[in-house]
Amino acid sequence: MRNRIIISILFLSLSCKSQSETENNNLVFPENIVLSGTFSEQIKEQKNEFYRIFRKDTTRIKSYSTEFILDKIDNSKEYQYIFESEYWLAFNYKKMIPELIKRITNNREIGLINTADLIIWERIESGDLKFYGHGGVAFDDLFKISGRANHLLKNITGEDFGNVMMNTSQKELTELQNKWIEWLSKI
Repeated sequence: MRNRIIISILFLSLSCKSQSETENNNLVFPENIVLSGTFSEQIKEQKNEFYRIFRKDTTRIKSYSTEFILDKIDNSKEYQYIFESEYWLAFNYKKMIPELIKRITNNREIGLINTADLIIWERIESGDLKFYGHGGVAFDDLFKISGRANHLLKNITGEDFGNVMMNTSQKELTELQNKWIEWLSKI
């Protein structure tokens, strides 16, 4: 009897997880929609900044594949790729937004190097980043996949459902992901 109960509990937990994973795997950007003013403005602004910042290097960055960018988000410590992704995303948001939403619950820490004067206060306080007295501030923990995904989503959509911090719990990440899924379903 005890074994049956244990097996039933395992089966139920696996089927719930599979259903949740299946729902996340089925995320797609809606076809033929009219983007909100905020979202459209963010895309336009990112494209303008892209051409201003990368004047001579636009072809290289625009030629990155979705798989290449996802690999860098998931595995690279180089800040350059996260920075370039912010602008690349303006041209590829339809493919990438569902992929980024899926990554919100991936709390794996990759690390971050060559950040120049980037400011992530928690990482400065922990000694993981140096503070140079100035720089751009990231409110998400870019050392983690979840933080990178949330940072990129906020940057391209203009929406903000919260931050991914060093100690954000799995429950909080799931709640954040659900907010992004809800947003996607309503655009």
